[in-house]
Amino acid sequence: MIDVFRLFPPPWIIKAYPDILRVDGYGRRKPAGTRKNYCPNNPHYAEYSRTIVERMVLHYKDNPNIVGWQIDNGFEAIKRTSSDREIVFALNHNEKPVQVSCGKMELEDLISGEKVDRMLKIDGFDAKILKRVK
Repeated sequence: MIDVFRLFPPPWIIKAYPDILRVDGYGRRKPAGTRKNYCPNNPHYAEYSRTIVERMVLHYKDNPNIVGWQIDNGFEAIKRTSSDREIVFALNHNEKPVQVSCGKMELEDLISGEKVDRMLKIDGFDAKILKRVK
Protein backbone atom coordinates (compact mmCIF):
# COMPACT_ATOMS: atom_id res chain seq x y z
CA MET A 1 0.00 0.00 0.00
CA ILE A 2 1.36 3.42 -0.91
CA ASP A 3 0.10 6.41 1.06
CA VAL A 4 0.23 9.67 -0.88
CA PHE A 5 1.21 12.88 0.98
CA ARG A 6 -2.13 14.68 0.79
CA LEU A 7 -2.78 14.92 4.55
CA PHE A 8 0.55 16.61 5.26
CA PRO A 9 1.86 18.73 2.39
CA PRO A 10 5.67 18.47 2.26
CA PRO A 11 7.62 21.42 3.71
CA TRP A 12 9.17 22.25 0.32
CA ILE A 13 5.70 22.81 -1.22
CA ILE A 14 4.62 24.96 1.73
CA LYS A 15 7.81 27.02 1.45
CA ALA A 16 7.29 27.58 -2.28
CA TYR A 17 3.51 28.12 -2.03
CA PRO A 18 2.40 29.07 1.50
CA ASP A 19 -1.03 29.88 0.10
CA ILE A 20 -1.85 26.14 -0.03
CA LEU A 21 -2.39 26.14 3.76
CA ARG A 22 -5.94 26.40 5.08
CA VAL A 23 -7.34 29.71 6.23
CA ASP A 24 -9.67 29.92 9.23
CA GLY A 25 -12.85 31.98 9.47
CA TYR A 26 -10.81 35.03 10.51
CA GLY A 27 -8.52 34.89 7.47
CA ARG A 28 -5.55 33.46 9.39
CA ARG A 29 -3.43 30.70 7.86
CA LYS A 30 -3.17 27.51 9.85
CA PRO A 31 0.43 26.65 10.84
CA ALA A 32 2.33 24.09 8.79
CA GLY A 33 2.54 20.55 10.14
CA THR A 34 -1.08 20.14 11.18
CA ARG A 35 -3.24 17.35 9.77
CA LYS A 36 -5.30 18.01 6.63
CA ASN A 37 -3.83 21.48 6.39
CA TYR A 38 -4.35 22.25 2.72
CA CYS A 39 -6.84 24.04 0.54
CA PRO A 40 -8.10 21.55 -2.07
CA ASN A 41 -9.14 24.46 -4.32
CA ASN A 42 -5.64 25.92 -4.46
CA PRO A 43 -4.25 25.53 -8.01
CA HIS A 44 -0.67 24.93 -6.80
CA TYR A 45 -1.79 22.22 -4.41
CA ALA A 46 -4.01 20.55 -7.01
CA GLU A 47 -1.26 20.59 -9.66
CA TYR A 48 1.47 19.23 -7.36
CA SER A 49 -0.88 16.55 -5.98
CA ARG A 50 -1.81 15.45 -9.48
CA THR A 51 1.82 15.48 -10.67
CA ILE A 52 3.15 13.53 -7.68
CA VAL A 53 0.39 10.91 -7.87
CA GLU A 54 0.83 10.50 -11.64
CA ARG A 55 4.60 10.08 -11.33
CA MET A 56 4.25 7.55 -8.51
CA VAL A 57 1.68 5.56 -10.47
CA LEU A 58 3.86 5.52 -13.58
CA HIS A 59 6.91 4.50 -11.55
CA TYR A 60 5.21 1.70 -9.56
CA LYS A 61 2.45 0.60 -11.99
CA ASP A 62 4.04 -2.75 -12.83
CA ASN A 63 5.24 -3.58 -9.32
CA PRO A 64 3.38 -6.73 -8.19
CA ASN A 65 3.94 -5.81 -4.53
CA ILE A 66 1.70 -2.73 -4.74
CA VAL A 67 -1.83 -3.78 -3.81
CA GLY A 68 -3.44 -0.35 -3.54
CA TRP A 69 -3.17 3.40 -3.30
CA GLN A 70 -4.39 5.43 -0.38
CA ILE A 71 -5.12 8.97 -1.52
CA ASP A 72 -6.94 10.08 1.63
CA ASN A 73 -8.24 8.48 4.79
CA GLY A 74 -9.77 9.00 8.15
CA PHE A 75 -12.46 11.10 9.65
CA GLU A 76 -13.39 14.55 8.45
CA ALA A 77 -15.63 17.12 10.10
CA ILE A 78 -16.61 20.49 8.70
CA LYS A 79 -18.31 23.07 10.89
CA ARG A 80 -20.40 25.82 9.33
CA THR A 81 -21.75 28.65 11.44
CA SER A 82 -24.02 31.61 10.98
CA SER A 83 -25.48 34.02 13.48
CA ASP A 84 -28.50 31.79 14.12
CA ARG A 85 -27.19 28.23 13.78
CA GLU A 86 -24.20 25.93 13.79
CA ILE A 87 -24.08 22.83 11.59
CA VAL A 88 -21.46 20.04 11.70
CA PHE A 89 -20.94 17.73 8.73
CA ALA A 90 -19.03 14.63 9.87
CA LEU A 91 -17.77 12.05 7.37
CA ASN A 92 -16.03 8.74 8.13
CA HIS A 93 -13.87 7.59 5.20
CA ASN A 94 -12.88 4.40 7.03
CA GLU A 95 -14.42 0.94 6.73
CA LYS A 96 -14.61 0.64 10.52
CA PRO A 97 -16.75 2.81 12.80
CA VAL A 98 -15.12 5.73 14.62
CA GLN A 99 -15.96 7.60 17.80
CA VAL A 100 -15.23 11.30 18.00
CA SER A 101 -15.34 13.53 21.05
CA CYS A 102 -17.78 16.43 20.75
CA GLY A 103 -16.20 18.17 23.70
CA LYS A 104 -18.81 20.17 25.58
CA MET A 105 -21.03 20.72 22.54
CA GLU A 106 -24.53 19.28 22.67
CA LEU A 107 -25.54 18.22 19.18
CA GLU A 108 -28.65 16.82 17.53
CA ASP A 109 -28.61 14.52 14.50
CA LEU A 110 -30.70 16.32 11.86
CA ILE A 111 -31.76 13.03 10.24
CA SER A 112 -32.69 10.88 13.26
CA GLY A 113 -33.38 13.65 15.78
CA GLU A 114 -31.19 11.84 18.34
CA LYS A 115 -29.21 13.91 20.83
CA VAL A 116 -25.42 13.47 20.81
CA ASP A 117 -23.63 14.20 24.08
CA ARG A 118 -19.83 13.94 24.41
CA MET A 119 -19.15 11.09 21.92
CA LEU A 120 -20.32 10.82 18.33
CA LYS A 121 -20.24 7.37 16.74
CA ILE A 122 -20.10 7.21 12.94
CA ASP A 123 -20.35 3.88 11.15
CA GLY A 124 -17.88 2.96 8.42
CA PHE A 125 -18.31 4.89 5.18
CA ASP A 126 -21.08 6.95 6.75
CA ALA A 127 -21.83 10.59 7.46
CA LYS A 128 -23.73 12.62 10.04
CA ILE A 129 -25.29 16.06 9.76
CA LEU A 130 -25.67 17.64 13.16
CA LYS A 131 -26.87 20.93 14.59
CA ARG A 132 -25.78 22.51 17.81
CA VAL A 133 -28.44 22.53 20.52
CA LYS A 134 -28.64 25.93 22.20
